[in-house]
Amino acid sequence: MISKNNKLTQVEQITKAEQEAKAVLQKYDRESNFREEIGVWAWVVAFLGISLTVFHIYTGYFGTFPSQKQGAVHLGTALGLIFLLFPFKKGQQLFQKTVPWYDVLLAFLAMYVTYYKIINFDELLQSITWGYSQFDTVLSVIAVFLLLEATRRTVGIPIVIVATVMIGYALYGNYIPTKTLSHQGYEFTDVATRLWYRDSGIFGTPLQISAKYIYLFLFFGVILVNTRIGQFFNDLAFGLTGRFTGGTAKAAVVASSLQGMVSGSSVGNTVASGSFTIPMMKNSGFKPEFAAGTEAAASTGGQIMPPIMGAAAFIMMEYLGVSYAVIMAAAIIP
Repeated sequence: MISKNNKLTQVEQITKAEQEAKAVLQKYDRESNFREEIGVWAWVVAFLGISLTVFHIYTGYFGTFPSQKQGAVHLGTALGLIFLLFPFKKGQQLFQKTVPWYDVLLAFLAMYVTYYKIINFDELLQSITWGYSQFDTVLSVIAVFLLLEATRRTVGIPIVIVATVMIGYALYGNYIPTKTLSHQGYEFTDVATRLWYRDSGIFGTPLQISAKYIYLFLFFGVILVNTRIGQFFNDLAFGLTGRFTGGTAKAAVVASSLQGMVSGSSVGNTVASGSFTIPMMKNSGFKPEFAAGTEAAASTGGQIMPPIMGAAAFIMMEYLGVSYAVIMAAAIIP
């Protein structure tokens, strides 16, 4: 009876820790504030997610499509998923049991404007010389607004503000009195079409890197996370360092490094390993501030551990012209 009660107590503690970790993620990580119960729309989300994964596996093995088409499939499907999963306002996912009509409309528009670009790819290339039609221009304006809204829902308002300031600079730079910073100014429609239809805008290097490399690495990480490899990393870290002085703090660093190899998220890394390592460090005599600081620093460093390394490695690879293996080898030892 005592053994059974002890097992129940351990299960309750694990469940409580998982609930607390989920609450922390929803509070501090905007990417965790998604709808979990969306009724029949769950089938649509599953179909889009599986289709996008199959597309990336196919192009990763057989070769990618032209950069604009590859990026359009990647971005369009991702935007559709964002509007179906992420609510307009943080916290709405707690009481919304389905997807509101306006989010369905936004998801449809997001996929329409991107797949329109794929279908009319050749005509749009010619429009660079002859000019875009009014319909093409309207779609580009809608696309820019949709991308800003999707960014606000998933990342937060600061990035949207930065992007808006940059667009404002392109529109009203001619009013800046300093000659060094001023320019002739551009029409909003011209800015929108350049952002949406040119390789130097939204479909530039960062999106191409995401469409070619990052998705596949994140898919690999998700597989590892869902196989409970995180618990194995924690056990391995404590097995390697637990017997040494300050072992719990050292174990936190090792566990966070291993978690970061597959998560690519500093917040998710902190929650996954910190929900166990921080209480253990406190029980070992470390101050709460030190325990939290150690875990936060280790998780932030773990984010740039190979092979995921966030998006930094792939951007470096594209701009520096060096192989991913070289960057990964250089990042093994921080």
